[in-house]
Amino acid sequence: MTSPLWIIILTYNSSREIVQCLRAIERLADVSVLVIDNCSSDNTRDVLHMLSNEGLIDRLILRESNAGFAKAINEAIAATPNNSDVLLLNPDATLDCGSLEILRTTARELDDAGILSPLVYSGDSVKTTTAGRQPFIFPMLAHFTGLSRLCRRTPWFKGRYLYLDGALNPFERVEWVAGACMYIKRETIERIGVLSERWFMYAEDTEYCWRAHTHGLSIVMLTSIGCFHAMGQSVKRSRSDDINVMWPRSLTDYYKSTFKPNRITFKVWQTVFSLGLLSRSIVFLIRGRRARNDELLYEARRFAKFAGAVWAYSDV
Repeated sequence: MTSPLWIIILTYNSSREIVQCLRAIERLADVSVLVIDNCSSDNTRDVLHMLSNEGLIDRLILRESNAGFAKAINEAIAATPNNSDVLLLNPDATLDCGSLEILRTTARELDDAGILSPLVYSGDSVKTTTAGRQPFIFPMLAHFTGLSRLCRRTPWFKGRYLYLDGALNPFERVEWVAGACMYIKRETIERIGVLSERWFMYAEDTEYCWRAHTHGLSIVMLTSIGCFHAMGQSVKRSRSDDINVMWPRSLTDYYKSTFKPNRITFKVWQTVFSLGLLSRSIVFLIRGRRARNDELLYEARRFAKFAGAVWAYSDV
């Protein structure tokens, strides 16, 4: 028998995305939905009340402050029954039809799996899925130099992110999956606890997967089912530079604090990461100027800021 499941969705200024997300969730037996709002400043809470009245939300938690991703998610997990699995789902993510039941069934069948995920995709322009290898130097180098793309059918060259058109197995055992759509078995929570609250957001999903791995649990991506993720809509609307560069800062701190590299190794890692981000910025800049495309020019500026943020790192 499959375990009861609580789907946890964290919202923050998510009124544009949350309706589609909730309406796409299949209403299966023993599946409940908990939405926790991180003190939105737009009309998200009005929308949530409307959806709750429609029966699409089983429990609604409205926080009075924005404590970041992990703290709010941990609060929500604590509010779920202690015999249920949980599925973390972003408000800008939409599960494909049939994916939810397959996730639940596979979670019961794969005894060694502690964390599962469908294949997460983000449209035709994004060629990778949000899963792959931990951010060691070689996976990062393979990704940013294009080796993982050129040799995407060779397992040894798999990089930080896996390519959608690579040689993927039906049950792809990976080193991390994104918190945008992460199925966590209750046994995993009992063994390793909840998310780290070291970071306001980003890196906590990668760290949680690493912790599961070190406790002998597998992280599995099911490539036969999917979830569309619009990727970071609330972040892109933010005017805060701190929020906009939080991803590279958090990942840098995660690598340094978790793996404790020596000084030279850490500088090599920073160089690989920052130059990789800068190369992306240059590509967006060239394409944006040729096409006179403001969106591409925006991405060029964003990735340039990312590259600088890697070097602005300081211990948290």
